[in-house]
Amino acid sequence: MENKTDAQLAVEHLVSIGRSSTEFVLELADQHRTHQQAVTGLMVAWFQHLAKLSSNQYDLRNEAAVEFAKEMMLSMPVSMTQQRFPII
Repeated sequence: MENKTDAQLAVEHLVSIGRSSTEFVLELADQHRTHQQAVTGLMVAWFQHLAKLSSNQYDLRNEAAVEFAKEMMLSMPVSMTQQRFPII
């Protein structure tokens, strides 16, 4: 069995559960506040990463996500794009 990173395992789990994002969000809302903070920081970091991709680093499969991330980062004040999500 090959060794998988935490990211690979998380993505495989999210894809395999076959539930709607609404269900996932509702379940996340019931999680410990520290876990919610960690997930929020991860999502923001992911959108920041996507927003920085050049056109040769993505294709039609994730173009919508990249364009969404770019628009989101443009619409936020700079102070919000540098927001830290501390784990207390």
